[in-house]
Amino acid sequence: MKSEKTDDVLEVIRANVLSKLDIKISKDDPIFSLVLANQAVLDRLADPLVLAVKQIPGEMGLGIEKIAAAVENAERTVEKLVEEGKTALADARANEAKKLLKFVRESLEFNKGVSHTKFSIIVGICLFFALSMTAIGGISYFAVKEASKDSEFWYKKWAAQDKKIQTLPPAIKKLFQP
Repeated sequence: MKSEKTDDVLEVIRANVLSKLDIKISKDDPIFSLVLANQAVLDRLADPLVLAVKQIPGEMGLGIEKIAAAVENAERTVEKLVEEGKTALADARANEAKKLLKFVRESLEFNKGVSHTKFSIIVGICLFFALSMTAIGGISYFAVKEASKDSEFWYKKWAAQDKKIQTLPPAIKKLFQP
């Protein structure tokens, strides 16, 4: 069961042990039976390992195909969701447009009432100014009438005083003239 390859391996092991540990091992040493047993196990298990390694690319191909199928499925799902989202947005836009139209109508109806109220306010302001002007005119009339009375009173006093000054002799009269 020993081959040339095995003999070469055993010779390399003996040389390494001798050089590193300074121990000389015989070709018939029982340690080599352990090496040969390991070699037999490796030979027996190497074929399935090699086969498994050779199958990896094929398995990877299957895995990649599964991933590609999952990606395509995800893309279809995304497209479906986008369409549903567009539909939902269109519905929401339509609902908001209806709400906005209703709000505008209600606002316009409210503004009709407000415009009547504005007219009432304008009429009230006009009445206020008219009454204010009437009051100011009345007060002014009475103030002018009162001032006229006062003016007439003082004019009479001045006229009486001037009449008395006119009766004075001319030398004294000059004292009262400007």
